[in-house]
Amino acid sequence: MQKIKKVLSIYQNSPASLKAGIWFTFCNLLLKGISLISLPLFTRMLSTGEYGMLTLYASTQQILVIIATWDLGYGAFQKGLFKYKEEEIGHLNVSTVLFCNIVTVIVFGIMFLCYDLISRWLLFPKRLLFLLMLFTIFQPAYRNWTLQKQKNYQYKPVVVTTLLISVGNVLGAYLAVRWVGRTADVKYGAELLLFCVVTGIFWVGSLHFRQVWGNVKRTREHIKFIAGFQAPCVLHSLSLLVLGQADRLMIGHMVGKSQAAFYGIAYNLASAIAIFQSSLEVVMVPWRYRKLEGGYYDKISRNSNTLLFFVGCFICLFILVAPEAMMLLFTEDYQEAVFSIPPIALSVYFIFLYSIFTSIETYFEKTKYIMYVSLVCSALNIVLNYLLIDLFGYVVCGYTTLLSYVCFAVGHYYFMRKVCNEKIPGVRLFCGKKIVMLSVAFTIFTFVVTAIYPHVFLRYLILLLLCAAAVIFRNKIMESIKNELK
Repeated sequence: MQKIKKVLSIYQNSPASLKAGIWFTFCNLLLKGISLISLPLFTRMLSTGEYGMLTLYASTQQILVIIATWDLGYGAFQKGLFKYKEEEIGHLNVSTVLFCNIVTVIVFGIMFLCYDLISRWLLFPKRLLFLLMLFTIFQPAYRNWTLQKQKNYQYKPVVVTTLLISVGNVLGAYLAVRWVGRTADVKYGAELLLFCVVTGIFWVGSLHFRQVWGNVKRTREHIKFIAGFQAPCVLHSLSLLVLGQADRLMIGHMVGKSQAAFYGIAYNLASAIAIFQSSLEVVMVPWRYRKLEGGYYDKISRNSNTLLFFVGCFICLFILVAPEAMMLLFTEDYQEAVFSIPPIALSVYFIFLYSIFTSIETYFEKTKYIMYVSLVCSALNIVLNYLLIDLFGYVVCGYTTLLSYVCFAVGHYYFMRKVCNEKIPGVRLFCGKKIVMLSVAFTIFTFVVTAIYPHVFLRYLILLLLCAAAVIFRNKIMESIKNELK
């Protein structure tokens, strides 16, 4: 009882950023848990071909949403939250939603007009394409709302809303597949429809046209800012999708839909570790912005290596138990994809690494550098996949993805240094040698563990030793985490 009171006391006295990080991590854990529980449920209800089609739908959706919204929430709008005064944020929100909706209507209007020409490549039936258009119209308002809450560390409404949407989507999709039809179209359509119902409420709440027309000059200024800021980031976001989704599309076209399903399952399971990476980023991006604004450069430098170490350790623990997770969750048909998991999981480390660098580039509004790296690395990924899939099969895509993210991190480190030299000369935000040492160590560990995957005893001996070290140094670990977010 005393220990519980002590833990509660530590939590209550923790900074708001740490509390937000804990709750966003908890929320993401629940979301991923729901997702992982539902994966084997739907892989048993749908054939491998239908599940492969579902994977292709999801990949195509992410590409279309970025094109039709310019992915403004994760670039221009987030920067705008710090650029503009608090009383202007409501107007910025309306301007952003308006801009997104105009682009969405234009993009989907062209797609409907040219549907006969693109349907073979697109694979979407018209009814699903219409639902996707509604989803794309409503999504920016909901996303902007979550970003505003996250900036102010108001985690409770975001956590509750996100969980309700996730649980509702899984239950709705399950009932639809069970009662309407066991097809990818039914599952995907049910999820889109349910999401549209909820996010439509946020969209209606954001329709303050009086702000738009009452101050046209301000609206024009906002749109000019978000369009100019985000234009290079659109290519960056698309390039990230190429790294994350193009491999599945290429597998589907070059090898088969069933193999795309196998790789998609491995990718979804491996990306479970991204829970910690994404939760940290939700908190750390506004944290870095505030430290840069205040000139606290030493804090950014001191804390980055510690965060990288913790993310790398989570990844190592996950890789050790991944084979058993595959056996527990999925049928024998999907087990061959287990060797794709380690390189994909390690990619999350390099995603976190390069996101640290891009947050610096974004803060100083040097988004063109982000575009350069993204284009080169996504092109590299496509070329490697094209050359190697036929030779080594779909498993090689995990390693081409890893190599591409390593190049991402190296490229962004170079441009981040360039930006710092221009904007804050004489300041060194990160220690390159320590970052290289950590990266090499985690990479070697990943390849060693992959080599001993068939030897269960060795893997769990290593896991036991790592857990023992975590228990021994638990107080130091907790203190370090607390200090990171002060």
